[in-house]
Amino acid sequence: MIKPRPTDNRFSDRSVSHAMDQPAGMADTLELPEFERFVFVMSVLERHSFQESALLLGCTCGDVIAARTRALERIATKVGCPAQT
Repeated sequence: MIKPRPTDNRFSDRSVSHAMDQPAGMADTLELPEFERFVFVMSVLERHSFQESALLLGCTCGDVIAARTRALERIATKVGCPAQT
């Protein structure tokens, strides 16, 4: 997938068995839906700004912020961090 788009999909199409072959942190990242995975890598790992990420992905800054938030929440849930309210 070269140009991921935000969707309402809540689950990744990656199989859990494939993700289990990866190191722990990598498995959590690979299990993210495509758009959230791209946003996570770009905004967190590569440190692109929300604006840069939105421009590169062809979406709005709001889409990037929402996807990053969902990605971080999913990863935090996987590693057992409690949700903050």
